[in-house]
Amino acid sequence: MKTQDDISIWAPNQALGVTQTLTPIVMVPAAETTGTESPVRLARVDVDIRIHGFVADTAMTLVFYNPNDRVLAGDLYFPLPEGATVSGFALDVEGRMVDGAPVEKEKGRIVFEKTVRAGIDPGLVEYTQGNVFKTRVFPIPAQGKRTTRVRFISELLPEEKTGLYQLPLHFEESIPRISPPRGGLWERNQA
Repeated sequence: MKTQDDISIWAPNQALGVTQTLTPIVMVPAAETTGTESPVRLARVDVDIRIHGFVADTAMTLVFYNPNDRVLAGDLYFPLPEGATVSGFALDVEGRMVDGAPVEKEKGRIVFEKTVRAGIDPGLVEYTQGNVFKTRVFPIPAQGKRTTRVRFISELLPEEKTGLYQLPLHFEESIPRISPPRGGLWERNQA
């Protein structure tokens, strides 16, 4: 049986020879901009990792900043490590994180449309190509921030006598604040 001492952590993914070309990003559709707005930026990343045997439970909290003078909406694209599965999603609502609940696709569409008509962001999560998931983030306040949390489960990659954890942290731009991963494994390996 593997212990936490038998697990290696690697970030970014290039350490494995695996190149992750997508990063977590909020994209504002061109139709919703005037063409003069600055892009919504990733302002902060917090990571919490829990390892259970050969399975990793990861929560990434992403804070996005809208530097513009008007409210925007955007689509969050979040690439997952190969073989990972989304196990949770939360969005900040009035200053607190609200967890989403999985429902069947048709029921999700009905709830989504009803919630949008009420002027509330329903936080619908959908898979896109490959192992990337997408969700709509609205509203992103003018000169303000919006927080999302994505949880995913992944298997450790085999590596000789250990397991290898893969963390998707390939960011093209500088992030003002990235917290070191939290969790017993990370803190123990840093001691």
